[in-house]
Amino acid sequence: MECEFNGYSFCLVQPLSPKQLESLVGLLEQSDTAPVGVLGGRGSLSTGQLPGLGSVVVKHYLRGGILRRFVERHYLRLGKTRPQREFELLEKARALGVNAPRPLGYACRGRVFYQAWIFMREVAEHKRLTELALEEPDAVPPIVKNLACQVIKLMQNRILHVDLHPGNVLVDKQGGVFVVDFDKARYFRGSLLRLRDKYIWRWRRAVIKHGLPDELSEIFCLELKTQR
Repeated sequence: MECEFNGYSFCLVQPLSPKQLESLVGLLEQSDTAPVGVLGGRGSLSTGQLPGLGSVVVKHYLRGGILRRFVERHYLRLGKTRPQREFELLEKARALGVNAPRPLGYACRGRVFYQAWIFMREVAEHKRLTELALEEPDAVPPIVKNLACQVIKLMQNRILHVDLHPGNVLVDKQGGVFVVDFDKARYFRGSLLRLRDKYIWRWRRAVIKHGLPDELSEIFCLELKTQR
């Protein structure tokens, strides 16, 4: 559902009361000064409690590259907004059986030039795979195999997660594996073989960049290469 509140345009999975919307606006404004975080890629993150919904994460979209020096938080409205695209791909990934944060909605402020936010349920008590691989290396093999199974589901549906790396993989206390940051994800028009190679190349490069054990790369790549 769509609604307007305090100058923000919201698209919500479920209706929120005025009190909940007021609390949500507070979280959106809090994200203006929050640090850039893993869950959001090019975005500032804040976490807070939303009455009746529990702990949520808000991402305020930020520009990257040289353009960020001049226009950090505003986008020109052409077609679908940035949070709408991520929201729709999160919903699609979850429908395919991929573990991803549950989106609760998104918001924009401004007409021609807009600022944008997406908000989702927080993955409780998690660690990034980058941390886990260094702290508990014995736990890594089944986690990477689980991750590969989820990436295969994305591949089979021609979804390219452009920024897949160990920092964008969260692991909860039960060993659940969550893929996050679908901001730049898109549908891939090339062959499935080429799509697989893109995932393998990106993952190998990320493992090396983060200085993580080679096992993360070997297991992941083998699972993708032997998938049926």
